[in-house]
Amino acid sequence: MGGVETRYWSGKSLKEIGSDLEVNRATLWKRLKRRGAELRNKGRRPKLSDEQKSEVAARYKNGETMAELAESFDVCITTIEKGLECLGVDRRKGRAHVGVKPRGP
Repeated sequence: MGGVETRYWSGKSLKEIGSDLEVNRATLWKRLKRRGAELRNKGRRPKLSDEQKSEVAARYKNGETMAELAESFDVCITTIEKGLECLGVDRRKGRAHVGVKPRGP
């Protein structure tokens, strides 16, 4: 677990660090908290500022998916949905995933 706190404060998310170390994000959060480390956002995912919401809306209108935006802003998809809703942006209908084979026979 060496360097976790350093990586965390250099800007990496617990999800990224966990993926690198093959450790669950919640496990990292608990260990950091137990060590007395200061945690960003007290373990909660950050919310979007008004400026970020506007950027999300513009990028969404230009074709980025909510999942791509959530990853880019390090928030959950629900946060992206709420940001778009707040600005009155209509959601697109789901579309087929390019390169993904359909399930079944």
